[in-house]
Amino acid sequence: MLDQVRIPQAEEMLSRYPHQLSGGMRQRVMIAMALSCRPAVLIADEPTTALDVTIQAQILQLIAVLQKEMAMGVIFITHDMGVVADIADRVLVMYRGEAVETGSVEEIFRSPQHPYTQSLLAAVPRLGEMRGQDLPRRFPLPGQPLAESETPDTVVAGEPILQVRDLVARFPVRGGLLNRVTREVHAVEKVSFDLWPGRDPVAGGRVRLRQVDYRPGRC
Repeated sequence: MLDQVRIPQAEEMLSRYPHQLSGGMRQRVMIAMALSCRPAVLIADEPTTALDVTIQAQILQLIAVLQKEMAMGVIFITHDMGVVADIADRVLVMYRGEAVETGSVEEIFRSPQHPYTQSLLAAVPRLGEMRGQDLPRRFPLPGQPLAESETPDTVVAGEPILQVRDLVARFPVRGGLLNRVTREVHAVEKVSFDLWPGRDPVAGGRVRLRQVDYRPGRC
């Protein structure tokens, strides 16, 4: 299987630890593990994240070759619209865990219907088109301010489920023979935010769940 994913000197690689392999080589090992049970469908969740462009292209080419060799389907999960345009046959766009639009690559890229799909495509840099325009264009979405939007007809924003103002969370640092508090780490300092369904700021969430001590703000 390691030979099939084009790992050179595969037998030698078996004795190596993960930290001794490059990022691209580790990704090939993960692909080999996923293919070891001969799946009918391979689910590839961000397989090119954190890889440089050259290695990314090699991994994408490898997946395409393996798809043909093993006669399997591939569900490719990514936020990279360039990758989607390059490899996909059909596209399904998800927003907050729900499918909001689906279609062929040509349909999605040429005529996106949902505001979220439009915002994704508008965020892709197009250097040749940056002539007196504010790019990327803004498309209002649920839970987003509408003041600077360019299109008035949008998905209606709901109400936040929680509003927090001036939240403070500090961690004491102890030291010395008597283990006294010598200083404080200001992890959260007068932070204000609104919590919308499907979103949860990590630091604020841990404070609200009492996983860390906090000083009262206004809720």
